[in-house]
Amino acid sequence: MTDDFLTEAGEDPEGRYISISCYREDKIAMRKKTVISVLLAASLALSLAACGSAPQTAQPPAGEETATTAAGASAQDDGAEAEAVQDEASEAVTAANAANTMEAVVAAESEDAGEKVKDEALENAIAAATAAEASEEEAAETDMAETNLENGGLVIPVPEEYMDLLVITTPEKDENGMLFRFNEKLSVETQKAIAKAEGKGEYDGYEEAGWLFDIRKLTPDQVKELLCGYKTGRELFARDSEGNGYVFCHPTDVRVVREDYSVLQDPEDPWGTLNGWKAAIPDRIVSMNPDLTAESHSDTDFDIYLAQIAYAGKTDYTLTKLDYAMNPPMEPRDDFDPTPYLDRLINGVTYEYCRDQESPSGEYVVLNFPNDKVRFDFCFGEKNLVRQVRDPGEEDERETIYEATFTDGESTVNDIMNEWCDALAQAYGYAGPEAEAAAAEAVSAAEAAEEEAAAAGEEAAH
Repeated sequence: MTDDFLTEAGEDPEGRYISISCYREDKIAMRKKTVISVLLAASLALSLAACGSAPQTAQPPAGEETATTAAGASAQDDGAEAEAVQDEASEAVTAANAANTMEAVVAAESEDAGEKVKDEALENAIAAATAAEASEEEAAETDMAETNLENGGLVIPVPEEYMDLLVITTPEKDENGMLFRFNEKLSVETQKAIAKAEGKGEYDGYEEAGWLFDIRKLTPDQVKELLCGYKTGRELFARDSEGNGYVFCHPTDVRVVREDYSVLQDPEDPWGTLNGWKAAIPDRIVSMNPDLTAESHSDTDFDIYLAQIAYAGKTDYTLTKLDYAMNPPMEPRDDFDPTPYLDRLINGVTYEYCRDQESPSGEYVVLNFPNDKVRFDFCFGEKNLVRQVRDPGEEDERETIYEATFTDGESTVNDIMNEWCDALAQAYGYAGPEAEAAAAEAVSAAEAAEEEAAAAGEEAAH
């Protein structure tokens, strides 16, 4: 409902609203009628006063005395009545003046009252619109009612209106851990029809046609194996309390099948609808299964090298920084476990390519893989940037910059790598600049004390 509706007389065909201006004008008109009635009464009274006496009804003769007495009484009555009329007229004039004043007050009050009614009506209209919107949303939710599918203890919700658009497979004890597979039905049927028209009979490879995604369950060891390589088309999105991982598998190419692909431009075509729906599937699964904890992993070279150190026993690396430059780069040690640092670098963090980021400058921690000719630098100036250098020192040296994003919003990749480097140096017995300075000062103090003692001895001897 708009302000125009509130200020112009109108009629709502459904009878849900009132016309504020009609209500307001009627109210003012009623008060004006009251004022006019008072004025008419005052005018009548003044007219009676001006005439002196009002016409009387004739009385039957009752003798002279009676007539005289009656006449005198009548004259007295007429005088009293005239005086009374004058009083009434005066009161009427006063009332009229008051009525004129009242009319102005009424008009002002009516305007204020009208504005108040208008505001109240507008508030009511907004409330009604909000309620209507909520009802529409509720209706939409009702329209999008979901069917909960279950397999292997995992629940996945599917909108009921999409059930007829899908081919859903729920294998039991699949060797690859598949719990669900979703294909677009129209693509499957189209592929079968094309195969039949080409004389191939019942096409048995239709499982790739219209493939949307799979949900797979991996053992803890399979999760580690997955993280140690490129995860193209496979997203580890959650783990359960036993360490099993849940993976969202999707094609990296387009699997839609149509006889005429121009129909894909139609917004009503189911392929676009289903692909829009599948993007939210991992989050919906986590919300429907309380035992799951959401995870997010990126797929950079740095992710893979960290996982290979943590899970595959990769040890051909060195770690160092400028503070320990006087010592050889540090290799892994059997008596030192880097797991606490690796866990913080692998879980709760993602690494994203920064194509336009300039190479950071300043001091840095270095994680080097000399056999692979790959080095990672962690700069103190830009604590969440990682610089990858391939073929360092060679003519075709190449740099790639990643930016780390931690879910806690506080950790930095440089701080973790620096802590790791210092802890490993401590295991080696390396001293940092501060410790070396303190040691050098202690040595100097000891040498000075020895010299003083020697001098004192010589003096005593003489």
